[in-house]
Amino acid sequence: MSDSAFIRALLFGDPDGLPVLLRALPRACACGLVGAGIRPRQHAVLRQLADEHKLPLLIQPKASSPEYNDFSERVRSLVPDLILTHSYSMRLAPDILAIPKYGAVNVHGGLLPQYRGCNPIQWALLNRELETGVTMHHMTSEVDAGDIIAQRRVPILFTDTWRDVLARVTEATDTLLSEELGQLLSGVSARQPQDETRARRYPRRDPEDGRIDWRWSVLHIYNLIRALVRPHPGAFSGDGPDRIVLDEYLTIPQVAAMKYGPAGGQRLAAGSVRLSLPGADDLPHLLGWLADHQGLRLGGPDSPPPAAPPHSDLAANQQGNDLVIFAIHPLGGGLLGAGRLYDIDYTQGHAQVGVRLGATRPETAESDAEAIRLLVDFAFKDLLLHSLSARIPASDLAALRMYERAGFTWAPLSGEETRTNDGPADLVRLRRVRVEHAAV
Repeated sequence: MSDSAFIRALLFGDPDGLPVLLRALPRACACGLVGAGIRPRQHAVLRQLADEHKLPLLIQPKASSPEYNDFSERVRSLVPDLILTHSYSMRLAPDILAIPKYGAVNVHGGLLPQYRGCNPIQWALLNRELETGVTMHHMTSEVDAGDIIAQRRVPILFTDTWRDVLARVTEATDTLLSEELGQLLSGVSARQPQDETRARRYPRRDPEDGRIDWRWSVLHIYNLIRALVRPHPGAFSGDGPDRIVLDEYLTIPQVAAMKYGPAGGQRLAAGSVRLSLPGADDLPHLLGWLADHQGLRLGGPDSPPPAAPPHSDLAANQQGNDLVIFAIHPLGGGLLGAGRLYDIDYTQGHAQVGVRLGATRPETAESDAEAIRLLVDFAFKDLLLHSLSARIPASDLAALRMYERAGFTWAPLSGEETRTNDGPADLVRLRRVRVEHAAV
């Protein structure tokens, strides 16, 4: 291909993908547009797009349809040198792939070979990936299996919804096409065979795949919700009048409150204690319990809870993901105190844990330790963390024994912790590491 102006490219895609290709392709190159017959609601938009660019529009029927032979002949009549596809929802059969003399190239909104198939952004979020991207590759009769021409990678942030990720992937796609399309049209683009040992294929997701099982981990439910926010149908639970649709972003504390509230019907309870996720009205009181020295010291039997911290801390608990606060109750009712997981790092799989109880006596020691075990269970099974730390004054023997009873062991302080001046000079650190749980 010596001159891209003489290359005739037939473009396959949807109302999102075709404008991207048209924007990147030299105007004289496009010889027609093709839309998917299985997506009839897109056809009006595609007709308008074809009219604007003065290009013929073809609609691909299913291969089993009587109209398929006519479609194949119409593709041949356009004499394309190259097929380009982007965001297209139907397979191209071998007879179509054999028509262009320079083959067919697909722009796939995921990283190959790991994310072959449909909905790569949704699957990347559900799989807790830290990055995704876009891949340009040659097409074969097997979906997403041809040689890779080029890729661009983008990060996935913990608070991203699929819309945030799509915006980055779209920008990366524009960059990829602007940097690689000229070489492709000139016949000098690279080809790198895919590593089949790393290949993974994912099926197309449908609305029913958004149904929540409240026995799943909080982290998995959180990822499902952010993968399906509007304009997708949303994650949901229940049916009929009991149906709950979650089509907006929710934080980890908000998801946990639903799982362990009336919506999810799950309980955090063991022995003689249970944990609950507080509502907005309960937070000031509970944060008061946690106000002294980062909430890690135990109060004496008669010590009242200190004053609640400022409203900004309340807002952080509702809007952020690095802090989850619990109320600690005896099974018979009432309030024993409060606990929290904080400085939660989902990438490193670590958090700090702290409790504040209003009274500690020898006869309550086991139930106090049980409260910490429940916090540990939540951290490991619901947030899928790998380790927890608690920083305790060495002089607070009751707290040290309580954490040891809950499975924590002493660990050396880091250099940064020994240099801090915001706590007692006799701080020690205790650590608990996860034994693998079977969790979704």
